[in-house]
Amino acid sequence: MFTITIAGRPNVGKSTLFNALAGRMIAITDQQAGTTRDIIEAPVTIRDEEGRFVRARLIDAGGMGIIDEPGLAPKVEEKIRGAIDAADVILFVVDARTGITDLDHAAADRLKRLGKPVILVANKCETEEWEREAHVFGRLGLGEPLTAVAQEKRNLADIRAALTGAAAAGGTETEEAAPAKGAVDEADEDERFRSRRGGPMRLAVLGRRNSGKSTFVNALAGQERCIVSEIPGTTRDAIDIEMEFAGEKMMIIDTAGITRKREGKSTIEFKSTVRTERAIKRSDVVMLFTDAVTRVGRLERDAFRKAMEHYKPIIIVVNKWDLSTVGTGEYLEYLEKKLSFAGDLPVAFISSLEGSGVKEVVETAIELYKLSGTRMGTGELNRVIDRIVKEHSLPAKGSRAGKIYYAVQTGTYPPEYKFFVNDAKIFSGDYIRYVRRRIAGEIGSEEIPVRIRLESRRSRKGR
Repeated sequence: MFTITIAGRPNVGKSTLFNALAGRMIAITDQQAGTTRDIIEAPVTIRDEEGRFVRARLIDAGGMGIIDEPGLAPKVEEKIRGAIDAADVILFVVDARTGITDLDHAAADRLKRLGKPVILVANKCETEEWEREAHVFGRLGLGEPLTAVAQEKRNLADIRAALTGAAAAGGTETEEAAPAKGAVDEADEDERFRSRRGGPMRLAVLGRRNSGKSTFVNALAGQERCIVSEIPGTTRDAIDIEMEFAGEKMMIIDTAGITRKREGKSTIEFKSTVRTERAIKRSDVVMLFTDAVTRVGRLERDAFRKAMEHYKPIIIVVNKWDLSTVGTGEYLEYLEKKLSFAGDLPVAFISSLEGSGVKEVVETAIELYKLSGTRMGTGELNRVIDRIVKEHSLPAKGSRAGKIYYAVQTGTYPPEYKFFVNDAKIFSGDYIRYVRRRIAGEIGSEEIPVRIRLESRRSRKGR
C-alpha cells in the first residue's frame, strides 16, 4: 500500500496534520515536545479536487531530534527511522511562526540523503505575514513549501493534490471515481437494523500501566510495533495496528495505561484516558489486562464497567502468569470477587513476554466477534422466547402478570432485540438478565453481551 510518513522536529503540528488528513482524532496533540512516541498509523483515502484518489497508509512519526526519557530516546529514534524507511513519500512539516531552526536543517539533511520524494509543508501560517515569509524554508533544499494551518484544516487541498501526484509519479494507481465511504453489512440495508460498519475486527487492549499490553501486541505481531519500557506511561496514544492472524484481518487498538483522572499530572495523561474510553466505544472485543503480581483494583473495575455499559464482549487477560504464586482456581475466585462477575466471562492466563497463551486468547476474541454478528430470524427468535417462558414463568407485579407479545432482532455487534410487552415496568432487571443469558446461549456462548429493549404495547385484543 502507498505509504505517507509525516516527519519533522517536535511541536511543528505533525499530529494535528495527521488527524486532519485522517479525518478524525487519532493522534494526541499537545504543546509538550515528545507527545508521540509510538508510530501512529491509519488507513486513509487521499482525494484531490480533480476527483483522483489514492488509498494509503498514513504514518505519524515522533519528533526528529527529540530528547526523551532516559532509555526511551533510542527506541523512539528507531521507530522514526522505521517510519521514514517505510515511506513512499514524506510530508516534512516545519513551523512557519518560528522560522528555520537547527533541528529543521538536521532533519532536512537526513531526508535528502534518503533520495525519497519529500513534500515540504510550512504549518501554522495563520496570518498573511507568516504565509509570505514561508518561502524562506526553500533554503532547506527541499523545494518551495506548501503553506497550511492544520489546526483549522486550511489549505489541505494543496497537500492532497501533491500526495496524489506523488503517488501517480511513483507508479501507484490512482482512481478517478469517488471512493465508497465504507463497506456496510447486509443488515444495514434495513435502516431499522443496527450493525457495525465493515472492515476488520477491532480489538481493544486495555489495562493499567506496565501490565504488558504493548508486549502482548508485539508478540502477536511478531515484531516490535510498540515501544516497551519499564517507564510508566510510555504508550500515550491509542495506537491502531492492522495485522493478520490465522487468515483473519484485524485492527489492534493498543491503549495508554488506564489511570485515575485525578492522578493525571498533565494534559497528555488526561487525553490518554479519553482515548481509552473512545477505544472501548469503537472496539468489537475488549481485552482487559490484569497483572498476576499486582492487585486488581478500582482502575480495572472502572474499565470493566465501561466495557459492560457498551455491551462489548470482554476477555479478562491475566498477564505475567509465569510469575504467579497461586493456582488458576484461586485466582479466578479472586477475580470474580474483585470485578463482580458471575464466572460467565472468558479468562485467559498468559505470559506476553514468553509468548505463551497469546495465540489462544486471540482465537477466543475472533470467536466472540463472529458470534456477536449472529442474526436470528423473527420466527426462530420467538420460538426461543417461547421455550424460555415455559422454563421460567414470566414475572408479575401485584395482580398483573407480564406478557411478551413478540420480539424482533434490531441489531448485531452486539446482538440487540426489542421485546413488545404489556408493561415494561413488570419486568425486573434479574429477569431480563436471565433472558439475556439464555439468548446468548442460543447464539452460541453465554459470554456474548446481549442488549434487550422493552416497549410497552397493548395487545391487539385490547386495541
